[in-house]
Amino acid sequence: MLHKCLFSFLLLLICCCENQAFAQSNDEQKKEKIIHLFKKRVYLITGMNFNKQTITLNDYSSRFNYELNDYQKNLYKPAYFLGIRWESKAIHSHKFAFTAMLSKISTGNNYEDANKLPPFVTNYSKFLAEDQFLMLNLSAYYKQLIPISDTSRYKLYFTIGPSLNTRLSEQSPDNLINHNYRRHYISGDGGLEFNNHSFYTLFLHYKLPLSSFTKEPIHSNLNSIQMGAMVKLNDIF
Repeated sequence: MLHKCLFSFLLLLICCCENQAFAQSNDEQKKEKIIHLFKKRVYLITGMNFNKQTITLNDYSSRFNYELNDYQKNLYKPAYFLGIRWESKAIHSHKFAFTAMLSKISTGNNYEDANKLPPFVTNYSKFLAEDQFLMLNLSAYYKQLIPISDTSRYKLYFTIGPSLNTRLSEQSPDNLINHNYRRHYISGDGGLEFNNHSFYTLFLHYKLPLSSFTKEPIHSNLNSIQMGAMVKLNDIF
């Protein structure tokens, strides 16, 4: 329900940004205008992501105990994503964009307050974090042109905006007992995008979590770095 409302709002906003008089058009004209907007403003986007999950257990308690020697990985692990993006017309040096992506997430997991029981067990935890996810990411961006080169040939943008991230994959049986993972979490996205005369765009984004991916008392932050490229669908099909 949340995604349907958000999609309807974004579609309405896109139509307003393009100043399309849909109300005064018949069904055939509306269809042609939507197809024109789709081909003109929509991009295919793909690339790699690098992810790390930082976990704080606080006072979490369960009947499970996990030795963390094979699970404590304080590093970013690579995966990939694929999606589409709609971009507004440039208004002076400002643009807006909306992105929908499917992301395969593989994470390194860093337990910040793991329990210790020397000399028998170095690190153990009553919670074992997931390290594989399938996510749907819905993002909105504000894009500001950075005038550092010949903008008739190359354009460099600074981008920033919020993202709603939805877990599509199921939890492990152990985590399902207490439903430890939330279905949604919010992140803030920021980065740089390099446009080569509209032939293609290269980008580097960082996703900073603004809410926990897990329920209280466990606190989990999923940090991501995205590197990728996008091209207009009109240039492919």
